[in-house]
Amino acid sequence: MNSSINRSRIVPVQRSIVSADALASVVAAAYGLDGVRCHLIKSAMLDTYQVTAASGPAILRIYPASRRTEAEILAELDVLAYLHAADVSVSVPIRQRSGEQLLTIQAPEGVRCAALFTYAPGRPLSQQCTPQYAHAYGQALAQVHTVADTLPQLPLRPRLDLATLLDQPLAALASAFAQRDTDWAFLRQVAAAIRPHIAALPTEPPCYGLCHGDAGSANAHVTADGRLTLFDFDMCGVGWRAYDIATFLIDEPESIAASFLEGYTAVRALTDTELASLPLFQIVQSIWVLGLRADYINDWGSSLLSERLLNHILSFITHTMATMERGPVTLSTALSLSEASTLISVTDSVVLLAQARLAKLPTRL
Repeated sequence: MNSSINRSRIVPVQRSIVSADALASVVAAAYGLDGVRCHLIKSAMLDTYQVTAASGPAILRIYPASRRTEAEILAELDVLAYLHAADVSVSVPIRQRSGEQLLTIQAPEGVRCAALFTYAPGRPLSQQCTPQYAHAYGQALAQVHTVADTLPQLPLRPRLDLATLLDQPLAALASAFAQRDTDWAFLRQVAAAIRPHIAALPTEPPCYGLCHGDAGSANAHVTADGRLTLFDFDMCGVGWRAYDIATFLIDEPESIAASFLEGYTAVRALTDTELASLPLFQIVQSIWVLGLRADYINDWGSSLLSERLLNHILSFITHTMATMERGPVTLSTALSLSEASTLISVTDSVVLLAQARLAKLPTRL
């Protein structure tokens, strides 16, 4: 027998999944809770567990060992406490019996921080996004933006700038497009065309400031009686508010988009420049999504960066670029992808290339 078969090797752990049963006893001791049970909801950027206790449900989120600094996580928690104090409906951190906000866990890959949050009642907005609920979400997101402008100082959070939203994703995507030279060239042309227009946008409030960073409809719960709660501010950072708005509008039907924009503008008016930038930020957000999956390919697996997803997002970008010359954006023309347009003229050659590509795509994207 080959003795090497029985020889064990220590292999580094990149990402561990903490035992839900073990967490139950840790949470019970740290927060002084009785009858605690935990189960894993999902493992993505963070590991999210539902905590059930005698006092009611809560959410425990465990951050990766190296992606966020402790100061950045605490800044997120402080922002949530500030928004809550201003009557913005958000899920807020719960302090431990010691008064600390962060729970530290020694995992195989290193120390991981965790925080317990109040439970957002109801069901995901993404599963029941009626016009009424979309209107409420628009109002809530605008409240986040306006209240954040009253913060004594900007929180120590990553910038949602072009380096974060465009440069880093493109760098991560180079290998994903290794066998798709034409598509890769097109994507880089699009990025080069929209970059100067976004860079020229205002960088002062109210157009610029703290953003949610991942304002899709999956990050809010709503109850049957219409009470809406926002959560998952892990991506929050300082950037253009139009990015948050564009993130929600992607793939939403016109009736939902209209209600959302009506709700948002009831709290904070949008400038013509912000409206004009929405299609640009939809493209940026699409590239960011692809780049994130490429960057985390060894955490989440290559199946989440499938050819089907690449084709879908390339079709979306192609369609958006091809329709950018239709005229100025108003609240009515900002409602759907089919009517996406911009006041900002992008590079003609890229628009023409997109129009040529669009002619070869199926009618339904």
